[in-house]
Amino acid sequence: MFLLLVHIRPGELERKSLRDKLQSVDLIGFFLFAGSIVMLLLALQWGGVQYAWSSSVVIGLFIGFGLSLILFLARTLFWLSDPENALIPVRLFTVNRNPALICAAAFFVQGPFQAVIYYLPIWFQGVLGS
Repeated sequence: MFLLLVHIRPGELERKSLRDKLQSVDLIGFFLFAGSIVMLLLALQWGGVQYAWSSSVVIGLFIGFGLSLILFLARTLFWLSDPENALIPVRLFTVNRNPALICAAAFFVQGPFQAVIYYLPIWFQGVLGS
């Protein structure tokens, strides 16, 4: 019954062969972005716990994060021959600003909410002793 009510026409991506689909995947962009995020998370996880914040490991991870993120952005904005095949297409943030505004709103709403979720149990245990 549902299929009779909704008719979805195949798009351009469904008409492509598997080889064309795999060639349109931005693997270099993925590895640059994933590597930068992994370096940031490792630096934040290890800083002050396993290594001092001023140690060469943590500083090197922060520098590696910044450099690989800059390389990812430069590759996405300037070096790709077809920007539509980028990992994050630039048109998402230039033609229609809604995704950028949604990301900013999520950051400013969910950030304080996560801080409350994290610090409220510590406050109850440490200050109130419950």
